[in-house]
Amino acid sequence: MDLQLAKDQLQLARQSLEALDKVVQINEVRLRAGELAAVELARSRVAALQLRNQVRQAELRVRRNANALQFLLGRRQPRPDFDIAGAMRLDEGPSDPAALSRLALARRPDLRYLRREQARALADLRLQLAQAKVDYVVGWEYRRQQGLAGTGNSLGLFFQTNLPVFNRNQGEIERARQRQRQIEARLRELEASIALEIENAWESFVTARRLLGDIERDMLGQAREVRDITEFSYRRGEASLIEFLDAQRAFNETMQAYQEARAEYSRSLYLIDAVTGATGGQP
Repeated sequence: MDLQLAKDQLQLARQSLEALDKVVQINEVRLRAGELAAVELARSRVAALQLRNQVRQAELRVRRNANALQFLLGRRQPRPDFDIAGAMRLDEGPSDPAALSRLALARRPDLRYLRREQARALADLRLQLAQAKVDYVVGWEYRRQQGLAGTGNSLGLFFQTNLPVFNRNQGEIERARQRQRQIEARLRELEASIALEIENAWESFVTARRLLGDIERDMLGQAREVRDITEFSYRRGEASLIEFLDAQRAFNETMQAYQEARAEYSRSLYLIDAVTGATGGQP
């Protein structure tokens, strides 16, 4: 995200420099024709030099962000030709926070893990309770005896069990119960944490979406129109260089704010993916 934003800002700086270089070329022609003062040409050249420095700074930010991204990708030695493709995410996003909560409760891997641990703790407790019960065996046998002295029949019944006095598996039962309580507490804590994360992510998304919409609707078109009109007027000699540079500066600031708003909106979408357990931008 930072690399894509740095690339967009570099492109904006280069476009501004290209436009100002054309103005310098026009001023040189106007100076030779005697239609422009030398100081006006010098001012336009100074402004171009300042923009050229901004381009160099933007190129440096691109290289730094590219190196940082390669480090995160596990590359020990960054490559100078490294680049990324694609644009920032601008998909519509979720419609309401309730849907995010349902998605998070269904897909968060840490929550699913604790739920499975809770089920395993409950099964362990049931096992320990079952092992505390006394096992017994009941049986019978029948015998028919026949000998010289006579015959006889016998029937026998038997019952076999252990007699626990002090050991009824109390320790293991208590251990299993404490384990179950710990997991239940961790589960409640995680559910509360997820609810807070969902609320914060939703607020970030709504704010970023509103800011991006305001800039696109109210500022971007007007700043571009003022810049174009002022540039046209300056080339015809109807506006001063200060007015043109001020219009160019206002346009650049608006574009930078727009690019940062796009980046923040994209970050809010990735934040929503993170807190809901979605992958690859898919719900």
